[in-house]
Amino acid sequence: MIKTVIDKIGIKIDEKYKWKDTIFLDKYISSDDIDIYNKCECYIDIKYNENIDYSKAREIDHDIYCCEEYVFDKQFGVKIYFEKKNKCVIESNQECNEWLVIMIQIMLLKLNYSFIHAASVSKNQKAILLPSWGGVGKTACVSKLVDNGYKLLGDDLNIISGNAEILGFPKAFVLYFYHKDLFTEIFEKNKIKCGNKLNKFYNSIIPSVKKILRKIPFLLSYARKHNPQSKKVSPYEIFGQDKIEKEAFLKRVIWLDRSSDEIVHEKMDDIADKATAVTINEIFTNRINVILIMCGFDILNYDEIFIRWNEIYKNAFKNLKQEILNVPREENVAKVAEELIKIL
Repeated sequence: MIKTVIDKIGIKIDEKYKWKDTIFLDKYISSDDIDIYNKCECYIDIKYNENIDYSKAREIDHDIYCCEEYVFDKQFGVKIYFEKKNKCVIESNQECNEWLVIMIQIMLLKLNYSFIHAASVSKNQKAILLPSWGGVGKTACVSKLVDNGYKLLGDDLNIISGNAEILGFPKAFVLYFYHKDLFTEIFEKNKIKCGNKLNKFYNSIIPSVKKILRKIPFLLSYARKHNPQSKKVSPYEIFGQDKIEKEAFLKRVIWLDRSSDEIVHEKMDDIADKATAVTINEIFTNRINVILIMCGFDILNYDEIFIRWNEIYKNAFKNLKQEILNVPREENVAKVAEELIKIL
């Protein structure tokens, strides 16, 4: 099984890998064309190995083993190493989507691209980028903007280059109960039974439950596919094919926030640093310690990751209008969308 991302990163998945059906790279954000795969500039191999050998490594942090050749993340059941500068291997005995996202980002950086944690829409090939933390209202914003004549590039992640090119990454929306008013018809087809009170209960126990389920990989995979809190739905199903854009050039960057006591819209000097911090948090999550250990062992190059990451955003944003829209915390996410439409 093969996949390609932006026609430049080829991903080969071992037939023995037991969680091929949970790989997040669906047909809308990747290709399975062998000719495209053969022309890729970087490669990622996912190999299944029930008994991973990490005998050469020593424990650097809790359940993190490393040597000059590889790192082994015992908690996630993943061993990472590079066969060539442009080819890494994810050797795994568990579902490895978290590490796959991380390694795609590292390969994107080698090509002077980067993921960015933001929503993005376009009109006439001119994109508006909405970086922010999770839960601020990005999904509500893109939903309303598509209703107002824009096309969707991505709801959660986009791919950006230093020359301000945005490549759409329309991965499945993760819909929660509070999205019900935005996507009424979708909720009628895909019932999400978990209300706000039950959501709070699930959120309180998830970290502990995940640690237990990681020791039983098939249960973790099952739990993810049958999460009562949410439903994954393709944006193509939500909006239709004619409302999705593949690429555009960035025209405007608006940072969304929910930290003020009143609605604030003003210019911002530099969004790149904030966007870098938010995206590192989103992509590396709780594995950033492993990434830093890999840098310390020269498996990865610190500058090629963290410095280049920030430089890509700075170059992309430097000639653009940069703004912040800050909406009070207590306002509904729909209010964020309403205020955004006003300033556009």
